[in-house]
Amino acid sequence: MSEASVEDGNRPRVKVMRLRKDGVCSCGCSLPVGTRAGWDRVKRVVVCEQCLDLAPLDSSAAAAHNSQPELGAASPITAESRPEPETDLDASPASKPVTASDAGASLRREADRRAAKREATVKERFPRVGGLLLAISGEPATTQSLRVGAEGERKAAERILGRCGESVLFLLNRRLGPGLRNGDIDMLAVTAEGIHVIDIKYFKGAKVEVRRSGGLFTARTENLWIGGRNRTNLLDSMRRQLEAVESALASIDRSLKINVKGTLCFVDANLPLLGTLHVRGVEIRGSREMGRKLRSAKGLLGESDRRSIYAQLAEALPSA
Repeated sequence: MSEASVEDGNRPRVKVMRLRKDGVCSCGCSLPVGTRAGWDRVKRVVVCEQCLDLAPLDSSAAAAHNSQPELGAASPITAESRPEPETDLDASPASKPVTASDAGASLRREADRRAAKREATVKERFPRVGGLLLAISGEPATTQSLRVGAEGERKAAERILGRCGESVLFLLNRRLGPGLRNGDIDMLAVTAEGIHVIDIKYFKGAKVEVRRSGGLFTARTENLWIGGRNRTNLLDSMRRQLEAVESALASIDRSLKINVKGTLCFVDANLPLLGTLHVRGVEIRGSREMGRKLRSAKGLLGESDRRSIYAQLAEALPSA
């Protein structure tokens, strides 16, 4: 990816890149996919080249503007460095701006895939009345549940991202490893405290509780109950996610202690007003509380450490 950083007085830092999605500048200029434009990191908006007042940059000029390394860069770009060829934004996941719309993307794609397959099947079988049958019957419950889950992930990401500054680095909707599709990771947050693996759950209005049993003479057990049902099986997915993150960190010098924590993040569920629930080593938080937790995280990981960890995770855990 060819990109440049723009600093002009009090103007916020802007990254110049080729857009992966359609956008609109504040001046009203439409910016289709592939257009070269700026990304205002503070205001989180796209900016057209006319508003940036930039002359077109070739790859060597872009390299000259990059006085600071981007996330995932191995070293700063210098005058002697060879400029990288221009590539699509997806080729550099560590430098892609993270937005709430990224959350739940894999669920939305799967829902759209199922809907398209069903529509094609019905119209092929009933060419004359297929459209009417689809309109009357509506989507199956399984497809609707995928859309509900995707919306829950988007809503949680919006709340969390809105409460955190640039010191918290996020990755959304990641696979458990190259080629692996047995689940994904909704959200990864790299803070000074360590890595937070966040699994978003949407159980609107459901009561969430941890029930403990056993004691002096029997094994003590902890189980997660949601809406009156035992949903302890949700912890199996969290275990796989934590293992994937630990595996992704294998090549990092572990003389640097990196804490990896798992959190089940509930959207619009009925959680205790006071205190934080824990079950089998996993925290349970609401989406707003999760944002406050990440924003106030304190620890020993400096900015360069966080960038290095972030880049490693982005490479090892591809977009879902």
